[in-house]
Amino acid sequence: MDSIKTILGERIRQRRQDKGWSSRQLATLIGIRPQSLHAIEHSKTWPSIPTLIALAQALECSLDWLCGLTDKLDPPRRE
Repeated sequence: MDSIKTILGERIRQRRQDKGWSSRQLATLIGIRPQSLHAIEHSKTWPSIPTLIALAQALECSLDWLCGLTDKLDPPRRE
């Protein structure tokens, strides 16, 4: 499970930086404290499910990609 936590933090940080956002900007966008996002990005804590969903939506990626279950970045399309 620690490796998933590490992958999750790395991918959140990578995608955030790709979008040119600071950690404060992303934290504000999804409604958490910057310290909480820092802890998630540095694999110190797990995000709650609502936070994980908010991260995937804000970062425009799939939950599977965030968790390292796939290398396909794009979220599935809703019909």
